[in-house]
Amino acid sequence: MQDKNTTQSTFMQLFQPIFSKNIWAKIHQEVPNLDKRAQKLKTSQLIFLISHAQLQEFEALRRISSSVQSDNLGFDSL
Repeated sequence: MQDKNTTQSTFMQLFQPIFSKNIWAKIHQEVPNLDKRAQKLKTSQLIFLISHAQLQEFEALRRISSSVQSDNLGFDSL
């Protein structure tokens, strides 16, 4: 099994095209009010979270929540 840092960097490399600022700038041009009423998660953060949960094969929201709280998933950079 890979260590935590290797897994996280591999995850970010895999999803870098999706999380690039250029893609999100184009999305916000097309849908300017996309995150207007977002209180907790922006759209990019939600996609990141769902992708992480899918790759980790989490089966319950509680497990996803505990993972987010225990791991530094890099939401600040999105």
